[in-house]
Amino acid sequence: MISSHRTSSTDHSRSPLRCNAGSGCFPSIGSTDYPAGRFLGLLDTQPAALGAQNSSLTVTQRVRISVSPQTFPHHSFYSSIALDGFFTGLQNTSDTDAATGSVPNEARALIASVWNLAEGDAEQLFGVPELDCTAHDQGLGGIRCMLPNAWSRGESYVFELERRTLGTGDRVPEYAALGYETKPCASAAGCTDYTLFFGAAADVNDLTRILAYRYQSASVARSFSSFVQAYLDLPEQNSCLATPSYDVTFVPAVEHDGAFEVVPHADFSADYASWQNVVCANYLASADSRGYRLVTGGTTPLGPPLLSDEPARTLMFP
Repeated sequence: MISSHRTSSTDHSRSPLRCNAGSGCFPSIGSTDYPAGRFLGLLDTQPAALGAQNSSLTVTQRVRISVSPQTFPHHSFYSSIALDGFFTGLQNTSDTDAATGSVPNEARALIASVWNLAEGDAEQLFGVPELDCTAHDQGLGGIRCMLPNAWSRGESYVFELERRTLGTGDRVPEYAALGYETKPCASAAGCTDYTLFFGAAADVNDLTRILAYRYQSASVARSFSSFVQAYLDLPEQNSCLATPSYDVTFVPAVEHDGAFEVVPHADFSADYASWQNVVCANYLASADSRGYRLVTGGTTPLGPPLLSDEPARTLMFP
């Protein structure tokens, strides 16, 4: 499993990675076209982990990611789950490093975004009152929701995503009792309903239902990813080693037969413009009993970068 994800409050464009001058760029990771910015991440390599495509609304699957940030610098984004038309994670939208100052509640955010398709616009089916939801204009547009005061320094959190695929005209009877919109799927391509649960790692069996989106396609992704993005530089960050350290551990799991199983291996790869000498390829990806760790930035060289023709590195969970 695992991979990496700009805006002021932050939504992420679907355009290819571009490296910019200044503090340099970190490599993008994974096989998907992630938003412009700097990325570091891992990709789920279980080909059947998320099941096969099916147009029936009986297909409901869950993935669960625990995320443990060791640092939370300014303008950092730790994306926990990214897959077709959707991503979610934790973000520091302020200019303050959580290790050295007080980050305002509104800047300690959970973000979740969904994208429109030519087949139809994304819909929000449910949301807790604390959410701040707006339209975004990346790609064909979509919906971005932010939940303030979502994280505290030094704590671990769990994201759980339920994915339900529907055929055209399908309706989910239990949605009414949950307070969801109850409209049937209107897309000729079918629909995917994403429901996000979130909470402290200590409360993994009592997560809160945060929101639900409808994505206008029933095409089923075979993998998902998690990643790190340092999405905005400060003026003083004028070299690779002047960037903060972004350090986070992910533990991804997929539900099988009613139980969650940790993803046993993950592909880690980098893709950046080798001809551009401002690239800052200072990063580390590793796996141990605590999970898959991604680190980038900081004052210390972390390890050898991936070469342009080097295949993805596979990390194994012990």
